[in-house]
Amino acid sequence: METIQERVRVRGPDMDAGLAEWLRTMETETCQWKQEVSQIETLARNTCRTLGLSGRIELFGSAESGFGIPCSDVDLVLLADGPTLDPLEALKRIQAHLLSHAAFTNITSIFQPRVPLLKFTHLSGIEVDLVVNNHLGVRNTQLLKAYHDCCGQDARGDALVRTVKEWARRCGLVGTTDGMINSYAWTLLAIYYLQVMEVVPNLQALAVEKGLPSWPVEGHETRFCTEALPEDGAKGLLDKEITVGSLLWGFFEFYGSEFDWRTCAVSVRLARVAPHLVAKSELPLGERAFWYLEDPFDTSLNLAKGTTPVGRERIVSAMRGTCKQLQTGIPNWQAICPKGFDRPLKQLFLKSRIDVRGLHTQSQLLTMSLNISGAVWQLLNPYRPTQVFVQAEASKPIEVYIRFRSWQNLRAAQSCTEAKLEFCKQSLALYISLGYSLLDDLDRYTAFDASGMSQPGSDMRGELQQAFQALPFGPRPATSLQSQPGRTPPSNAGQPCPTPGSTRPPLSTLPPTPSRTPRTPLSANAASFVPRTKKKVSECGGSTDVGSATASCPSETGVVQAAVAEASEEEDEYDDVNVQLCPLELLTKLRPPSDPSAETPPAENEEGREAPVEIPLPRFVVGAKK
Repeated sequence: METIQERVRVRGPDMDAGLAEWLRTMETETCQWKQEVSQIETLARNTCRTLGLSGRIELFGSAESGFGIPCSDVDLVLLADGPTLDPLEALKRIQAHLLSHAAFTNITSIFQPRVPLLKFTHLSGIEVDLVVNNHLGVRNTQLLKAYHDCCGQDARGDALVRTVKEWARRCGLVGTTDGMINSYAWTLLAIYYLQVMEVVPNLQALAVEKGLPSWPVEGHETRFCTEALPEDGAKGLLDKEITVGSLLWGFFEFYGSEFDWRTCAVSVRLARVAPHLVAKSELPLGERAFWYLEDPFDTSLNLAKGTTPVGRERIVSAMRGTCKQLQTGIPNWQAICPKGFDRPLKQLFLKSRIDVRGLHTQSQLLTMSLNISGAVWQLLNPYRPTQVFVQAEASKPIEVYIRFRSWQNLRAAQSCTEAKLEFCKQSLALYISLGYSLLDDLDRYTAFDASGMSQPGSDMRGELQQAFQALPFGPRPATSLQSQPGRTPPSNAGQPCPTPGSTRPPLSTLPPTPSRTPRTPLSANAASFVPRTKKKVSECGGSTDVGSATASCPSETGVVQAAVAEASEEEDEYDDVNVQLCPLELLTKLRPPSDPSAETPPAENEEGREAPVEIPLPRFVVGAKK
């Protein structure tokens, strides 16, 4: 049986058709991005000096490692010179300064106890994340930079990593909020593949072999070799005469068909040459993980922990579809990596998850849905959202999606994150999402518009499917709605809902809700792949339990955020007397009490229930300053 190396070698130059032009275009855009990054770094350092902070601003993440792509975010870290610098206080001072700075907008503070973060947007459109004393993230960047430099004058390894990241971004496959993996995880997938193909060596294993001294950072061993000789790995690529195109085809073939996600793990730390792949049993979490993508230094961290069965299915199907496209005729890289994010997006959502305890009856759930939708409209009214989708089910966190028509409005609205919802005594956390999960489970949501009208989410399926057509490997084609107890589409759709008490302000200042576009079925995807059954999702490394919710969300630089508990998919058992009525029928019958907090006790602040912080969505370039 042919090895993956042999199959990649026989592909030859056929896979390179059109790739050179694609790489030149990406390199030109990357050079412009690097110039803008340099300006951001200079402005940030000047801010640090102006405020007299006892530390220095440094780049880390993709902007420093060399694996950056034109739409990458910029990661900055303030490294304190001593123990006297308080991270939270430093970020608050920087935030106050940036609010009066003309070069930055959308100042968003996410001051969680574990990893406080400040997000803002440069005038160029580049998103910036600033943290304090993330020494492990800086060391992680140094490892990636060592792999970037390892190929020496041969740029094929670098081209593969950056092309894979750009492909994943343009195909809508990046984002832990949507049950997939972030850009940093995609980088590790590419590096592990290069190790398996003998393109680059295992720098951490080389450090052990050469007896390099230990390098502990934040309790983790981080030593690696920075002076790998050509015979340590790069020479293998030259001897086999593997082209960039065939190497890229091999990446999609390897992870889409050959890699056994059920038993194998992606571990840059333990990587070996194929066919001797790393097994899950060799790693701390073992077989418990559906997909296992180990962080190179924090070995207790699985970067794929937050993936959902549908998210894993979407990634594998996209890889197989791309591999099929490359094998059919002359490869068209412009079609494989369409510029889906370089025009105004239609699938623009902010997502929030609110964990409210003590909701067991339909009346309680619907009262809370009304309160949440009213509070969200009141809070985000200045940013002109178009719909608010709410899913409330017993014993599960309440899911909220807020839809926008422009990236600028969405990003400005995200600055309201951590706003307090008084009726449930919780802070509203807002995260950018492409809305995959919303479309997949649309029949479980109720949609609220600016005028207070509500309708079943399933009534908007046709409109939302059209919005997702820009993505070549987007949501699964629409099927008939699953029949579920208590979720039959109501006959009284479109009737006004009672507002949550008197808390909802008049929304007459908003424009009228745009007319609904004709409902046309989702067009066939370019790769013509068909979704597999739940059982086959499991065979690709997933699980037949489709109720797993988004969990931990490491950012591009490995900053670990707290996990969100998994939700059960079992049907809820309601004890309400109106259980036979569907949600919208109850909405027209039920008026919330004047004091919702009296019926709904405040939620407890459980450790580890915060949603992920950083969502690696690409910057919106239309209309941005060049």
